[in-house]
Order: sequence, then C-alpha cells, then structure tokens
Amino acid sequence: METSRPRASAAATAWRPMNPEPPRIKIRAMLRLLPQSLADHKRMSEAPLVVYYDASCPVCRAEMETLAAARPDALQLVDISGGDISVRFGDRESTTPELMASLHVLDGKILHIGVPAFSAVYRRVGFDAMANTLGRFERPLAWVYRLIAPRRWLLSAFGIHHVLEWWLSRKLKRMKQCSTGGCER
Repeated sequence: METSRPRASAAATAWRPMNPEPPRIKIRAMLRLLPQSLADHKRMSEAPLVVYYDASCPVCRAEMETLAAARPDALQLVDISGGDISVRFGDRESTTPELMASLHVLDGKILHIGVPAFSAVYRRVGFDAMANTLGRFERPLAWVYRLIAPRRWLLSAFGIHHVLEWWLSRKLKRMKQCSTGGCER
C-alpha cells in the first residue's frame, strides 16, 4: 500500500531562495571596498606621519621603505642612524639612544612609540587588517618587541628582512588590486 506524502503549501516554501548558493564572493568584495574607500578618503586628507626609524637595520629599512613606497604621501621617513639626533615632541625631548631603542612615529601632535607606532604606520598606509591585529594584541606584542628590538640585527642575519619585504610587497599589491575591484577569492 502506497502512502502519500503531504504536499507542502506555497507559503511554507516561499522563504527558500531560488539559488541555494548566493554570490558570496562578490558581496564580500563589495563590503571590503566600501570601508576601504571611506578610510582611503580620510587618509588622503591627513598630513604624512613622521617616522623616526633606524635605516642602518635591514629589517627596519625593508619594512618602512616598502610601506613608504606603497603610499609616498602617507609617510615621511627620518633616518636616525646617522649620528647624534635630538628631537623634541611637545614637552619631551628624545635623543638618539631613545629613538634607536624603538620605533617613534609623530602623528600631528601625538607621539606613538613601539607597537602603537607600527599600528599607526600600517593604518596610514591602508593596511587596516594589520593595524587592527597589532592593536588587538598590543600587550603581548609590546613584550615581544622589547625583546626583539635590541636584537634586531639577529633577524637580519637570518634574512628576515627579505621575507618581510616580499610579504609586505605581496600584501600591498593585493590590497591595491582589491581597492580597484580586481580581487576575487
């Protein structure tokens, strides 16, 4: 004996989409473009960050020069490895040993030192994902940075600066492609 299955009403099936797989890639790409374009507009209207960095360190040089090349108008690089430098930040004066100990970034009247300085640089260049990650893990990264910064020459000995330069170039190229609508995952 054959049993008949109850037939679903039109109201019960109306909520189902026609296409079970929505075009998620295009929606994600569009959502990614909107905040970037608004953030880019804000970044373009701001004065460049003044970055005090050690250009004699291959890791520092590779990172800062790669980022500066991506957005030349966003960063003003100041090499502090050349000799005795004394810079005044408001009521505070920093000398060469203090500047060489960690990255210093001047954003208008705000001075960022260490991990917040990296976050400010990445955000200004347009690499918001990296800036957000640095901000989210600022405490543990500050501890790691205090360990690594005095020993940054060891990183250069292992060729980390080449890897860093390659990775940043690749990420910045992808970011530029995505901002013009040319990225698909």
